[in-house]
Amino acid sequence: MVPDSLWKFGFSDVVFLRNLRKGSVDYFGFSEYFGNWFLVCFGFSVFFGSVL
Repeated sequence: MVPDSLWKFGFSDVVFLRNLRKGSVDYFGFSEYFGNWFLVCFGFSVFFGSVL
């Protein structure tokens, strides 16, 4: 089972890359994109740290 937030994150990923190719991405969209990636990586590291 894949959580809805992960689907939404993947979808925003595609939208971001498409906008980046068009060159219409503003700074806030850019920082939000990398902020999301940071939260995902941080969550995974905490999860695996607690499991291992």
